[in-house]
Amino acid sequence: MKKRKVALGGLLLCITSVSLAMEDSFFSTDLPVVISASRLTQSVLTSPSAVTIIDKAMIEASGFVEIADLMRLVPGFQVAYADGKDIAVTYHGQGWEYPNRLQLLVNGRSTYTSALSTVDWSAVGVHITDIDRIEVVRGPAAPAYGSNSFSAAINIITISPELDDKFMVRVRSGNKEEQETLLRYSDSVGDMHYRVSAATRENSGFDDANDFQDLNSLSVQGRMELKNHDVLDINLAYTNGETGTDFEEFLPTHDRSLTALSGHVQWQRQLSDHEDLKLNFYHNYHDEDDAVDSFLLSEVLGISPALFTLATGAPDQTTTIGLRTNRSTRTDLELQYNWVNDTGLKFVAGTGIRYDTLKSDFSTHFKGTISDTSYRFYGNMQLPLFDKLTANIGASYEAGRTNEAHLSPRLSLNWRVSEEQSFRVAVSRAYRLNSLLETNLDTRTELSNGVILDIINYSDDDLEAEEITSFELGYLGKLSAFPFSWEFKAYREQIDKVTAFVGDRGVVDLVNNKARVLLNAGYYKTYGIEGEITYRPQQDLFVKFQFNHGYSDEKTLKRINTTRIFRSNDRAPKESYGLLATLPIHDWHFNLGVYRVGAIEWKGQGDYVEAYTRVDASVSKDFKFGSKRKVKLKIAAQNINNKYEEFKEDQFSKPFYYAEISFTEF
Repeated sequence: MKKRKVALGGLLLCITSVSLAMEDSFFSTDLPVVISASRLTQSVLTSPSAVTIIDKAMIEASGFVEIADLMRLVPGFQVAYADGKDIAVTYHGQGWEYPNRLQLLVNGRSTYTSALSTVDWSAVGVHITDIDRIEVVRGPAAPAYGSNSFSAAINIITISPELDDKFMVRVRSGNKEEQETLLRYSDSVGDMHYRVSAATRENSGFDDANDFQDLNSLSVQGRMELKNHDVLDINLAYTNGETGTDFEEFLPTHDRSLTALSGHVQWQRQLSDHEDLKLNFYHNYHDEDDAVDSFLLSEVLGISPALFTLATGAPDQTTTIGLRTNRSTRTDLELQYNWVNDTGLKFVAGTGIRYDTLKSDFSTHFKGTISDTSYRFYGNMQLPLFDKLTANIGASYEAGRTNEAHLSPRLSLNWRVSEEQSFRVAVSRAYRLNSLLETNLDTRTELSNGVILDIINYSDDDLEAEEITSFELGYLGKLSAFPFSWEFKAYREQIDKVTAFVGDRGVVDLVNNKARVLLNAGYYKTYGIEGEITYRPQQDLFVKFQFNHGYSDEKTLKRINTTRIFRSNDRAPKESYGLLATLPIHDWHFNLGVYRVGAIEWKGQGDYVEAYTRVDASVSKDFKFGSKRKVKLKIAAQNINNKYEEFKEDQFSKPFYYAEISFTEF
């Protein structure tokens, strides 16, 4: 531990010494402008929510190869690998292997699947090298993006093709059988600027588990400037491959196939110097298949085939099981109007229609393709009240065939105490509408004669939307004389009508074991303080520190009929922090990351896991050939200090090492 402190102190001292000798100050400009908090272009000083910005330099310095891992840089976020393919990302805890309270957007396209209203991080349709920056709205963003933006919203913004490098090829190799090859090419045809990114990647996942990944991806992004100041953006993405599946003793070892497609078109017209109109359309297709025939049911039950027939009245048989077998689509059309004037008054208003479909025979008991059509209206306004006081008022209204209508409002007041510092007080209420699977869940084993052998999971007929009420008090700013910026936030959140699985021993079937019902089971509270401090004299020279200290309290039903209550105050870590530092010396870059996460209890397949600290480090060297070509060599090590349990007991995250070489033409 002493060596780690000495190394960290030495790196910070080196960064300070080098920065004092530099004349160019990156933070001589104003504080960042964000677009994700309310769909309005705003300074962070007038934003209605806390927003963390992760830019390209931070992404490169982190050494992360998964987009989900970048959330380790955000205050209050938890990232855990449920296995080699599924990553749980939550804000303020209360998570499981399929978190369903975060919105993930790619250039304004929602990546949520219609099945679980969760994110498949392996199929978001963008490569980590294509990202220009990520804006993370820390707090309910339903007034801007609807019900999936329940606790937070992540907006990935890619590099515009006309600003990107001409060509890149990159190869990475590491332990855990990590292999990736990436090709990127940008060019223009007439008025169309475009980029093509293609990658193939594989790794073996955790030890002693069938959770490998072998995936291929292709994405195309195009931008065209039309007449009348119109801009047309086109984004296409494709992911295909296989992953391993969890081991089940009554199933043969098998794999999961994955195919994901998305198409996204965005048209924008500048109506005047003060207003513009935007039309946004996308279609997502997500197909997973891990279906396999079980062993004979008599073998699963441990009886003879003759006794099985005698007891059930049906011949012995196998049954097809596909825990992750589903085909879902999401089609969304939205029209948005923006207006702004020179006084600082701004507003945005829009309407949208969405059509979701889901086919999951195992999870919905052969209901066929189920669907839902939903409508939404939203509006957000930035309203200057006095010289230094600004109000943000916003709300969204959503209604659908399978969910009741809900209004999600938000109000914030921002007091600008100086040109570079402000206080914010905000209150919001948001709803998370039930997904198609949550509404139609019916997992059972039925014999050939219609007799129900086993009811496993089902949905409560009276399932309602989850509801969150959030209060926050923020203070942020920077110092002109020094390259420091900061943002602190005190928060209190309460989720009511928490949707959770509860044991039901009143279900009658031949197996006569406990079924699980999905219902509104209780509440979840959390409160605390979090923030981030950044020292950044230059774009590629910085130290970023983030922290969270909070408390959580959950009370939910564990069993109905014979009522039992589940109570926990460890559903979010009591403390967590992270530090990312980078030091450039000539054509070398030295990077260090330290991340501490307190003890936390995961639900679903997860367990209670102890606190851990991980240390990441990387070094890269650029070799330039003329003014337009560069070769970069990079060596990285993640979790170099120990192994730890992140999600499950006896599932250890071990050190990960890789080497990478890339050739770039500007």
